[in-house]
Amino acid sequence: MRKLTLSFLLIAIAVPTMVSAQPQFKALLFTKTAGWHHESINEGVDGIRKLADRHQFQVDWQEQANRISSENLKQYDVIIFLSTTGDILNEEQQKAMEEFIQSGKGFVGIHAASDTEYEWEWYTQLVGRMFEIHPANQTTRVTV
Repeated sequence: MRKLTLSFLLIAIAVPTMVSAQPQFKALLFTKTAGWHHESINEGVDGIRKLADRHQFQVDWQEQANRISSENLKQYDVIIFLSTTGDILNEEQQKAMEEFIQSGKGFVGIHAASDTEYEWEWYTQLVGRMFEIHPANQTTRVTV
């Protein structure tokens, strides 16, 4: 009886740990650029990976547009465009992304995601508004 009780306790302790280690969702982090390439992309990728570790979701980082396909997107719950720029997807890839979103999956656009695919009206509607102008870079000092 003691062995049975001990076994039950060990299982009761281990199961929540095993369950909580499972990723809650899977994200495709996409950073392809066909225009300005932001130096901060790598820091953004690192930040999203830290969020994934902290909040138990899986993230795959890609810069290749061929990963935006109907077949490949089936494994993801959300696409994250991080500082993407320019015309980066062909018509087939655009269609795959439209189907992905229309199936109820998610999209997150970060920073220059609004500087992407200007000629694709569906994407403009998804993002809400496209980038128009960037002020000149400025140097400043911040005292904390």
